Amino acid sequence: MDSCNGCGVVDDVGLRCTHCSKTCGKRVLSEQSWTGNCDGTISNRDGALMCLPSNAANLPPGNFEGSCHGCSATETVLSCAGCLDSAGTSHPASVDVAGCTGGFGNEQGKLVCMDAEATERRRLSSFDAAVTAAEASLPHDEL
Repeated sequence: MDSCNGCGVVDDVGLRCTHCSKTCGKRVLSEQSWTGNCDGTISNRDGALMCLPSNAANLPPGNFEGSCHGCSATETVLSCAGCLDSAGTSHPASVDVAGCTGGFGNEQGKLVCMDAEATERRRLSSFDAAVTAAEASLPHDEL
């Protein structure tokens, strides 16, 4: 955990770091009492220490593992306890694995299939939503 310094185990507290970085650049004291119960990675999220659960073995391919935690897969569904968005907020996420041949990724806290066809469908859907929003904002006599 490169973003915290002065870390150690304190009997009556648990894990204490005297200097954890926040996104604004300020460094703060952060403490958590679950040090013995964390089976994953301890991470700094905007100055707060968090336990990110480990991912299961044998997950489908993809780049989601770097930003998603507590992931497991069945024959039909990939699920993660949390996937981070660009603001560092964790969101529970799942995706159907059927028919995805290009692996899986995390897009703003959502698990997505990364094959070319699925990526194109998401791009077109985003474009259609933007056009609909733009049309809705025009006065009716301009349509």
